[in-house]
Amino acid sequence: MYEPPRQVLDYRHIEQINTVIFHFRELSRQVTMQLGVVPSSVIAELRGLNQRIVHAIELIEGDTVRNERAPFEAKLEFYHQEYEEIKVLFNELESILNNSPSLSMQ
Repeated sequence: MYEPPRQVLDYRHIEQINTVIFHFRELSRQVTMQLGVVPSSVIAELRGLNQRIVHAIELIEGDTVRNERAPFEAKLEFYHQEYEEIKVLFNELESILNNSPSLSMQ
């Protein structure tokens, strides 16, 4: 049975993977930094957001381990979109924190 040659990831793909993971990790760091100064009503949302970031990183790393170009290229836009959605949610939560009267009194 004929099996076509598998196209593997090249250095451009690896660079894109590293960039996306870097942005996710940076966003995770920003989310985690807010946990100490957050009203309890927002903590659960921040933790959920951080779990979503961790899950996205695990998916990217799993795709990287498979080292196949086609699935990665197909999913790259999804990863960028997921990052943008998470970033918007984080900015909304950060806006809530900046407008929180309990934090203004500290």
